Amino acid sequence: MAGGYSCSSGAWQADDDILPADLPQPNSYRLFFMRVTVEFNNPGGRHTTRIVKDLSVQIDESMGLTREAWDLIRDVLNQMGSPVSAIGETIAQLTCCALQMVKDPANAGRLVLPMEALVTCVADESEEVVVAEAAECAVCLVEMTVGSVGSRLGCMHVFHESCIGEWFTYNRSCPVCRYS
Repeated sequence: MAGGYSCSSGAWQADDDILPADLPQPNSYRLFFMRVTVEFNNPGGRHTTRIVKDLSVQIDESMGLTREAWDLIRDVLNQMGSPVSAIGETIAQLTCCALQMVKDPANAGRLVLPMEALVTCVADESEEVVVAEAAECAVCLVEMTVGSVGSRLGCMHVFHESCIGEWFTYNRSCPVCRYS
């Protein structure tokens, strides 16, 4: 667990229906068409943010994925906001899947192999607390009254539970200190 999220990832051979109709067919090499999805979920599944990117990478017949493909996938996952802790696992999952697909006799002669990957990140739970002293919620800017219930993040900042839940729909860090 790093960056305020617990993450898991998986990769699998996809159905051909994910292939775009206008995908150019290679003539001298084979390639993987990958659909990579990163999901960010708040505890309890109340809010989910999903980011999807499609990319094509050349097949390495002996390793599955080339070093250039690893670099591209790492860069794409970074751009998608994937926590660093999940990137290595995701590349390992994609590499294993790619190698299985390349070795599968059913894929012999196919120039484009479709693959999907999913990275699921669940935000660490905020702690429910009773507000001990009057403070302003940094999300809605309304005072939190003493004795009301709030949510405290790992960085110790407290917010209205509904406010921080909504905040995490669009952001992945504390609105005060950017702790993630």
